[in-house]
Amino acid sequence: MDVFFVFMLWSLFGWFLLALGLGTRRHRRDKEERERAHATATVTEHAAIGRRGKGGKLYTSCYPVVRFTADGAARTAKAEYAADPARLPVGTVVDIFYDPDDPSRFHFSDDALNGRPGRLLVALGLTWIILAAAATGVVSLLASGYGPGDIPDLISGLRLFHRFFR
Repeated sequence: MDVFFVFMLWSLFGWFLLALGLGTRRHRRDKEERERAHATATVTEHAAIGRRGKGGKLYTSCYPVVRFTADGAARTAKAEYAADPARLPVGTVVDIFYDPDDPSRFHFSDDALNGRPGRLLVALGLTWIILAAAATGVVSLLASGYGPGDIPDLISGLRLFHRFFR
């Protein structure tokens, strides 16, 4: 099997994570552009939503419900992302940004309270691609007949390469 094909196969997962992370970040940016009106809100409750996982185990997620005033009218809205009730107890006052066209869509001004998987997915994707490239390089060297004893020769070759291009 060709070494380049193996690299492409291994790096495919990294590219998937990278694309997913960039898409999530773009969705987040579009959401922030839509939700630009500012308000101060109070956490009134936590909406508990239960889901069954594998084996029938019940998992419960708590979504903060906030009350705020938009265009002179009192509004209540449930957050898009789950949050630990201990982090946002009932009665907590938070700053939010909401969509003036649909006040039920909002996000917290504190980034730590919003789900932010985009950065993590981009970092994981890039790390996976780099590790796949490094592993492919090592496999390629070993397949070419290089062994652990040849490492000093490879390093000195890299030094010569570096001096040549300075």
